[in-house]
Amino acid sequence: MNGKIADVTEEAGFVPSNHSVGKTPTGDPSITALALHAIATAGPECHADLDSVLAGILRMANTRIHHWFAALHRPAEAEFVASMLVQPYFDEQMLWDYLSGDPGKVQVRRQLAQFLDSDLVQQILVGSIRQGNHTS
Repeated sequence: MNGKIADVTEEAGFVPSNHSVGKTPTGDPSITALALHAIATAGPECHADLDSVLAGILRMANTRIHHWFAALHRPAEAEFVASMLVQPYFDEQMLWDYLSGDPGKVQVRRQLAQFLDSDLVQQILVGSIRQGNHTS
C-alpha cells in the first residue's frame, strides 16, 4: 500500500485482517474503510477516486435500505435515508445513528452491517474499480 492510502486507511479504522475491513466507533462496518480496502485490493495499477467509490457504496446501501424498509412497510424511512445520503454534510455516522432506536430501524441496521461486511460487496467494488468505473 502506498503511504497516503495507508495513512487514510489507518485513520478510518482499517486494520488488515482476514475479513473485517474496519469498524466505526459504534462497531458498525466503516464505509470509508471498506472503500479504501477495495481500492487497495484492486491494486496500484487501478487509479480509483475515493469519493467515487464511496458514492458507489452509498448507492448500493441505499438500494438495499429502500428494499428492507419497503418490506417493513415503512417507505417514509427509506425516503428519509435516500435524502440523507445525498446531503453535502453527510457522514456515515449519521446513517448508523438514524438506524437505531426502534426495532425496525435496528433490523435494517443489522442487515446493512451484514451486507457491507460481505465478500460479495467487496468483490463488486474491486471489480468495479478494476473496470475503471471510479477513475479520478
